[in-house]
Amino acid sequence: MSTAESRKIRSYFREYRYAFSGGILFLILTQGFALSVPQFLRIGTDALIANDSDQVRFAAFGLMGAALGGALARVLSRILIFNSGRKVECDLRDDLYAHLIGLSASFFQKMPTGQIMSRSVNDLTQVRLLLGPGLLNVTNTLLIYTVVIPLLLWSDFELAALSLLSLPLLLLSGRWMGRRIYELSRLTQDRLGKLSDRVQENLGGVSTIRTYQREEFEIERFEKKNQEYFEANVHLAKIRGVLFPVMGLFGSFGSVILLYLGGQRVISGQMTVGEFVEFGAYLNILIWPTIALGWMIALWQRGMAAMERINEIFMTQPDMQNGGENEIKANVD
Repeated sequence: MSTAESRKIRSYFREYRYAFSGGILFLILTQGFALSVPQFLRIGTDALIANDSDQVRFAAFGLMGAALGGALARVLSRILIFNSGRKVECDLRDDLYAHLIGLSASFFQKMPTGQIMSRSVNDLTQVRLLLGPGLLNVTNTLLIYTVVIPLLLWSDFELAALSLLSLPLLLLSGRWMGRRIYELSRLTQDRLGKLSDRVQENLGGVSTIRTYQREEFEIERFEKKNQEYFEANVHLAKIRGVLFPVMGLFGSFGSVILLYLGGQRVISGQMTVGEFVEFGAYLNILIWPTIALGWMIALWQRGMAAMERINEIFMTQPDMQNGGENEIKANVD
């Protein structure tokens, strides 16, 4: 995202920074509860093997408490972050409309109405998803990777290093696909704008079309625009369709390493069954963020492309000054 788009989003983010910050704090609490689960699993598993009923009971109540606490914190984090994202969308829509009202007629001659409608509706939704689910999942992933990877390395450096070998490949492939998703998202959104403009123009001038018997010609023009939009969407869907399986493959690679090498450690007595279960649980916590990384990249890139398109309107300076605006308001009143 360019500096202009970043500044624009940050200005809206600052207005609801306390709600966003509260959501992130509850998100941290959510992950704290989630990261305690593998430890309770280790205690419970080793206690079962040792026939220690007190420790089994402690682990069971610990898991129950972590589940309840995590659920409550998760709900609160999503309420705060998602609602704040919707408020930003509402404010951005108000500001965009107010800006459009002040623009000169030459702007509307250069930019078709369908493009303006597409940016005012579809692109704003993508920005809201960027600041809602996008922000939440990026924060989630950073928290999990920051905590879990050091824990795994501290527990068994060799086993962890081998289990995490796929992460660099995952990041490189995600970066390449993310760039392609950004380009295709921009193309898809542009073609949707052209399609919307064609529909609005034809519906507004339907009487003229019928008078001059241009129905077949306009249908063909619409079908051509619709086919272009369809092809761009299919191309985007193919890239996203490849992205998720690739991320899933890299994410599950560590489980195969753990089953082979970790199993040998348990058999040789270097690792208890409980430690094996704990290591596997921490590794599984990494799998979902790894798989979701593809979705987050797609969401982030679509949001950036949308904000760039919206900012093109904001960058256009209105010709009308305050006096003209007041005059219009006076005439309306």
